[in-house]
Amino acid sequence: MKIEKHCDGNVIIVEDFLSQEEITQLDSFMRNFDYNNLQEHEFKYWGKRLINDYQMKLNPGYENVMDGVLPTLNSIIQRTTNFLNEQDYQAEWIPSPHNLIKMFNGSSNMEFDGDKELEMFIHIDNQGHMESPIMWGSVLYLNDDYEGGEIYYPDYDYLYKPKAGSMALHRGNTRHGVKKVISGERFCAASLVTIKGNWNNNPLPTRTDNADNPYHYPIGYWGKRYRLDPIQGEIKNLRSDGSTAEYNPDPELGRADGNG
Repeated sequence: MKIEKHCDGNVIIVEDFLSQEEITQLDSFMRNFDYNNLQEHEFKYWGKRLINDYQMKLNPGYENVMDGVLPTLNSIIQRTTNFLNEQDYQAEWIPSPHNLIKMFNGSSNMEFDGDKELEMFIHIDNQGHMESPIMWGSVLYLNDDYEGGEIYYPDYDYLYKPKAGSMALHRGNTRHGVKKVISGERFCAASLVTIKGNWNNNPLPTRTDNADNPYHYPIGYWGKRYRLDPIQGEIKNLRSDGSTAEYNPDPELGRADGNG
């Protein structure tokens, strides 16, 4: 493996993190996947381009589609934990199950703050609607036979054109996005890394694109619904240990861009 640190140590690029066998298996899975019959994701940006075990369980006929790749992804999660213990500090790291993401030119059909050069908006991973603070974001790159699609860290003016088999790690509050894919298809696997028992003390609701359920209330949230939510009342989403954050009588919306 080749390890490089950038952006004042907030970004770590690890080349050859994946074996050729892992690259071939995951790349083939994503290239041959039937995206067309998926239900639209409740967040419009993702459309039918995001694959994870939870989402597949919501799609009739897709319930077991990830069975063949889950052992590989679980093995990679363990390696990520080991890598962080070597590079950062010893902790009970918990990488989330991977989101497998497909991008191509115009894949989102969205323009972000007037910036037509982005395929994915500038954001931080440590967002207010998370159950636990996100310490690191991990992105595995499964192919490199496309043009554009660089991961971009605007606060450091740093671009990385992914190499198949590489991993980009960035701290949870490091702003990043993805430049436009000019041609071809870009496949990656993203995971968010938390520490066991380190809860978000102020989880916040976020807006969705689901007309029937327009606001999402995260695990750990307890309080009144957002004031513009057409469904009013209180909501209490217990954490895995049965606890919640303190009662929130007048919640604001969480933001993803790191600007407050």
